[in-house]
Amino acid sequence: MFVHGCLDVRDQEIRTLRVLAGDRGARVEARRGDSEWWAIVPIGRIAEPRSLRFRLEAELRSGETTTTDVGVVGLEPELPLVAEPVPDRWPGEAENRVAICMGTHEPPPELFGRQIESIRAQTHGEWICVISDDASRPE
Repeated sequence: MFVHGCLDVRDQEIRTLRVLAGDRGARVEARRGDSEWWAIVPIGRIAEPRSLRFRLEAELRSGETTTTDVGVVGLEPELPLVAEPVPDRWPGEAENRVAICMGTHEPPPELFGRQIESIRAQTHGEWICVISDDASRPE
């Protein structure tokens, strides 16, 4: 699951930032840019409807740790998990990374397949693709 937000860091300098997901506190390093942050949180297979609470944990330069609620997301098991979980770390050097963001809604299967194969065929190896679908039918 892709999560994103903005920080108000006028008073404190942040050393590390993490996204906590659910009661088990699965920690994922958040990537930051200026006052914005984002993370991809692996949540695994959804067997039954449930809610997942997200929190943001910041370790300040002073050593103090502060946590704040980000929100609750309702999860539904409608679609099967068809992709491998996203790794919680993105390998390689930051300046060489490429992020591909794709929005879809009822994509023609042949075109969608060609787009994915084109991304996979690239010679640049330090990339991640995030696909956000807007209510397409399951098929």
